[in-house]
Amino acid sequence: MGNDDRHRRSSDRERPRGDYVASRSGHPSGSSRHGDCDDRRGASDRRSSRKASKRSRSRSRSCSSGSDHQRRRRERGHSRSRSREHSHERSRRKSRWGDHERRQQDALESEDEGDKVTDAAEPLPVTLFKDELMKAVRESQVLVCTGETGSGKTTQIPQYLLELVRERDADTSASGSKDNSKDDGVTLDTPAPGDGKRPSHNKKKLLVAVTQPRRVAATSVAKRVADERGCRLGEEVGYSIRFEDRTGPRTRIKYMTDGVLVRECLEDPYLSRYGVVMLDEAHERSIDTDILFGLLKRALARRPDLRAVITSATLDVERFAAFFDGCPFISVPGRTHAVDVYHSKTRQVMTATGPASPRYVEDAVDIIRKVHRTQGPGHVLAFFTGQDEIERASRLLSEAVAQEKIDRRAMGIEEEADNGVSEMIVVPLFGALSAEAQADAFKSARAGVRKVVMATNIAETSVTVPGVRFVVDPGYVKQKTYDPARRMESLVVVPISQVAAQQRAGRAGRTAPGQCYRLYTRNCYGAMLGETVPEILRTNLANTLLYLKVLGVDDILAFDFLDPPAEDQSLEALQHLYCLGALDQDGRATDTGRRMSRFPLEPSLSRTLLEAVELGCLEEILTIVALLSVESIWFTRSKGGGGGGGGGGGGAGSGARGKHGERDEEAEASHALFRHPLGDHFTYLAVYRAWEASGFSDAWAKEEFLRVRALRTARSVRSQLLGEVRKVSRGGRRRGTQEGDLEVTSCGRDLDKVRKAVCAGYFTNAGQRCSKEWVYRSLAVGALQQEGDDGAGRSGLTLMYLHPTSSLVHAQEPPEHVVYTELVFTARPFMRHAMAVKGRWLRSRLEAVRPCSSDRLCGRALAETPGEGGGEVEEEAAPGEVAAGGAAGRTAKASSLAKKNDAIEAARARFLARKRTKG
Repeated sequence: MGNDDRHRRSSDRERPRGDYVASRSGHPSGSSRHGDCDDRRGASDRRSSRKASKRSRSRSRSCSSGSDHQRRRRERGHSRSRSREHSHERSRRKSRWGDHERRQQDALESEDEGDKVTDAAEPLPVTLFKDELMKAVRESQVLVCTGETGSGKTTQIPQYLLELVRERDADTSASGSKDNSKDDGVTLDTPAPGDGKRPSHNKKKLLVAVTQPRRVAATSVAKRVADERGCRLGEEVGYSIRFEDRTGPRTRIKYMTDGVLVRECLEDPYLSRYGVVMLDEAHERSIDTDILFGLLKRALARRPDLRAVITSATLDVERFAAFFDGCPFISVPGRTHAVDVYHSKTRQVMTATGPASPRYVEDAVDIIRKVHRTQGPGHVLAFFTGQDEIERASRLLSEAVAQEKIDRRAMGIEEEADNGVSEMIVVPLFGALSAEAQADAFKSARAGVRKVVMATNIAETSVTVPGVRFVVDPGYVKQKTYDPARRMESLVVVPISQVAAQQRAGRAGRTAPGQCYRLYTRNCYGAMLGETVPEILRTNLANTLLYLKVLGVDDILAFDFLDPPAEDQSLEALQHLYCLGALDQDGRATDTGRRMSRFPLEPSLSRTLLEAVELGCLEEILTIVALLSVESIWFTRSKGGGGGGGGGGGGAGSGARGKHGERDEEAEASHALFRHPLGDHFTYLAVYRAWEASGFSDAWAKEEFLRVRALRTARSVRSQLLGEVRKVSRGGRRRGTQEGDLEVTSCGRDLDKVRKAVCAGYFTNAGQRCSKEWVYRSLAVGALQQEGDDGAGRSGLTLMYLHPTSSLVHAQEPPEHVVYTELVFTARPFMRHAMAVKGRWLRSRLEAVRPCSSDRLCGRALAETPGEGGGEVEEEAAPGEVAAGGAAGRTAKASSLAKKNDAIEAARARFLARKRTKG
């Protein structure tokens, strides 16, 4: 405690000056019980931990198939004189420091000498609980485990689970058992669902699946564990994320995003390839994680040999244990150091659309500058809400540092204050970055260089940036919400939850005592939600419900959700799927729906791809869909507005330098050359074709102020989508061809084919121009008004505007009808990625959709009422004929807008009430 007190006084003297109130905690939550794990246990526990770690590593080495051969290869390449007993660990270290290319490839092993990643030789707290964990998993199908920051749960528990799976493999082999053999009363080989087939190698070698809510965590942790086990990434340890798979026939530990495992359930509902499934960071409650809770529960009921481990840094343990029928739970302490938390004295004001002032970005930059000037060695982690803020903060910080250098030279000051840090580098970290760009945050920095990592909330959990001792937390996050009545998505900046604030502060205490600067008051912290509202309560459910329908879940409303979404939220999604032809009138997945589910895309994009095959414009649509699936292709300086261009987020890409005002004008002039009068989709197509004509030149892209990273990713996505289209087309009614026989046809100059294909997927997102203004009314809402019983829908009239970045904004006259990819609300509803279409195309599809009962779509058993629901529709029409109609096909008994909003708010209120009761 004396050391802590001295650190407290020292930090009070050295911390950046400003209106901040200090509080001391051994853990970011402020609870005194979360101090340094070694301090609490004392020397005796440390010795026990080292012994346990040694035994664990010994067992791990003995169980690693093929690892001896790999270690011998390293010995020959690095140090032939080292003993075989210690060569694995030492050669790993030598490889880390002596091979620059490997450091570039393996980001988690890249750190400077002052901030090394916790070495495998150092004991982690979870090693003390290994026997208890293994015993619990052997005796129970489900285990809930909470592991505090630094406990090692994400990297070590999967390796323990692999030992358990190998034990079963050995027992099965020794007993000569095959199908339906038993071990201690547990079935070891359960037939897979569907056709009853399963890969033959799975009878001997099952895998350990480990899910992560974000791809950066899945990739970086897989790299770390592969290095710990002395194997190449993709061999014994691999990962699988959307559009990228680094696994092989020998893979036994497979890290993946939760969405990937959901998609695997479509082919293998009972997860017959896996012996253990570990859902990590479950507290984040992504929509795919919530779906996996229910799917895993179903699989466990059919496979007594399957095991599940639910882990998280913070978790409502009792609630999760109750969901899994009273399963056991274990709490593992962390290894965090004391963190001094400073709160601002200035109150941040929030409005319905976000902070009243974006000044918090400048405030964060000011704190970073003060930390750099006054504090000793240690990297800085600053949290922002997205790409625009990261780019803006990066620019402000770079300009400020450059100006400081000029001022010092003018004053004759050549050196900065002697705090052991002479230089600063800025690195972005957010989800839209490629895996290679994300790895930059983990690379080593030279001695005397301070790394400033500007990140979104992906840096809150799972991944650890080595050497971070200072955290700057403005207290905001960008969150998507969805209005099912208007089918409108809003991207709003909102305050983070208390759990998120604790996780952010904890990033400063991983390797040494640290400091966290919160740009909000203590009262603001107290007013935050205890936990983030689960994504399933605030997002579009269409893709999720399509998966469940393909899996044979008849009654969607009866599915076992941890937090059931509002009923009207589910009904709207089912109606949308019915309009796209993915469901029939009884709520069963059609052949079109099953093929749509094969693509890792939103249903509307999947429907567009299938239509393109029929219309003969697959070459163009593949490119368009790929560009819509990545970050923005445009490089422009943020001016506080929304993003534009060919995709979702965007990132701190390479590009403009110099005076940003002049460069912005150049960028806009360059981008204007690609604009197409028919809309954004053709603009993106023109960009890609020009890049292709340049030989996919990076230099050309930079000259045109385009994001090289986004274009490269789109090219890769396009290639993989083509492979999926070929696989799906083999099962089509009109084609009996092999995978390689699908002809990738082009529409040539007949651009109407492309417009019709996009219309097939998005005519539920249609707008008609009001009068001669640049304002559009939603055709979907208009149809609801005509069909509604009470006319209440009239109050829900949606007026929409073309997004400021749209090519159509520059047209001489606005088109009469448009379809758009998404409707986002910032200052007002904006249509993003808009295309001009013909009104008759919309009408033909809207009129072709027959009214359908919501109860039947849900799968509820009900007595047919004479005259209700109209005639039957075909279970499967040709893809070119399926009426993927919009709101005109929705039931005449659709609830009013007010009722839908009330249902959503009621679901949220129930969730928050449970949290308050727990508190």
